Amino acid sequence: MSATKPILALNVGNTHTTLAVLRGKRMLWRSTVKTAQLLNQRNAKCLAKAWGEEISKCREQIQHIGVASVVPKATQTFLPWLEKNVRAESYIISASLKLPFEIRYRTPQTLGADRIAVAAFAAEHFPSQAVIVIDFGTAITYDILTSGAHYLGGLILAGAHTAAASLWQRAAQLPEFQLRKTSKLIGSSTVECLEAGLFWGKVAETEGLIAKLKVELKRKYRESKNFGGSNGWGCSGVCTHCCHNRPCRKRCCALWHSRNCRKKFYDDLSQPVFKG
Repeated sequence: MSATKPILALNVGNTHTTLAVLRGKRMLWRSTVKTAQLLNQRNAKCLAKAWGEEISKCREQIQHIGVASVVPKATQTFLPWLEKNVRAESYIISASLKLPFEIRYRTPQTLGADRIAVAAFAAEHFPSQAVIVIDFGTAITYDILTSGAHYLGGLILAGAHTAAASLWQRAAQLPEFQLRKTSKLIGSSTVECLEAGLFWGKVAETEGLIAKLKVELKRKYRESKNFGGSNGWGCSGVCTHCCHNRPCRKRCCALWHSRNCRKKFYDDLSQPVFKG
């Protein structure tokens, strides 16, 4: 595949779908919509046509469409229309592809395309290092790579918005609220209690799991010297979040033990979630 020719990257998430034209490491165009819009044939057709017209303005012939999807129904409805409008063949990310790491997962056929994509990103950017990859979205996923580029598996947890929504939907007297960064650990109102519980709960959850994963990797897999960097234990993270009215994906790749990475993590985690 020529690096000079652009590809079209389609990321179909549970809440949002992003489409981007990429040439090498440069992004030429990008757009994001709610994934629910792709489930209707008429909407999918109109959206594919509109996106095709926008992409044509880049004056570039798309070579391939790379697809990472966790919503098969949306992909099945939308992808044929997209292929027709951009006149390009699509490649679906799956465990059957040639990847920059070896999968040691008991059920590789059930491994999500989103997890495969972030693991590939980590393997390419942190060669010969053990990596904990953390993706914050509708679900929070932890994916583990050894320094020998072996994918071990990880954890799947409820995302911040998912956890918040379950509270206000199931508890009759609790109000709707959003995730936001707060310095208060002890709330002095119901809303403050909810906000503090969600934010600091996720902070504690993430720090606690990283600490346990470090111990597990050191004890079971003897990963101690090359974990996220050469200066002792660290964590390389790939973080995503959804900003209010501007869904986006952010990648944070740095040592967990550096102050900047901790601040970046807290800032990413505290972005308001999209309610929808």
